Amino acid sequence: MTQEIVEAILAVERDAAEAQARAQAEANALIAQAQAEAAELRTQALQEAKARADQILTDSQTEATAASDSVLAQAQDDAQSFRDRAQAHIDAAVAFVVDRVTRRE
Repeated sequence: MTQEIVEAILAVERDAAEAQARAQAEANALIAQAQAEAAELRTQALQEAKARADQILTDSQTEATAASDSVLAQAQDDAQSFRDRAQAHIDAAVAFVVDRVTRRE
């Protein structure tokens, strides 16, 4: 009878040790899976952040180009306006200079 009790206790301890080993193995597998998922999420987040940064840079460059083109167009318009006004007065300026030069001689 004592032998049977000892064997039963040993069997229960053996079962408990096996259950603990299975639980430890499962915990290790879960930890490894969680670490792999975390690494994948980190990689995905970095890729998304890089894509977003690239998009922001592209948008900024587009806006800067548009602003630059607008300033350039305005400057060209202003220059043309100055040329037009100067051209309108060129005949008067030439006449003035000719008049001044001919009076001195």
